[in-house]
Amino acid sequence: MAAPTDTAAAETAASSGVTPDSLGEKLKSTIGATYVSIEDMSGGCGQAFNAIIVSPEFEKKTLLARHRLWDKEKEKMS
Repeated sequence: MAAPTDTAAAETAASSGVTPDSLGEKLKSTIGATYVSIEDMSGGCGQAFNAIIVSPEFEKKTLLARHRLWDKEKEKMS
């Protein structure tokens, strides 16, 4: 269910614990990301993010392998 206002969306995201900052910190600690830029594309409710992640774990991995690594980490966060 979508939040009716931006304020309500921000409150929902804060209470769920899924914020761009929390995701960034988790990525830095789990896959050793050296650069993380995360933008909440959902208007503040925490349902959709656009992310740029740089990590030595991605080195010499195909795009598919990098996505699988990210998907594995997302499952752990759920």
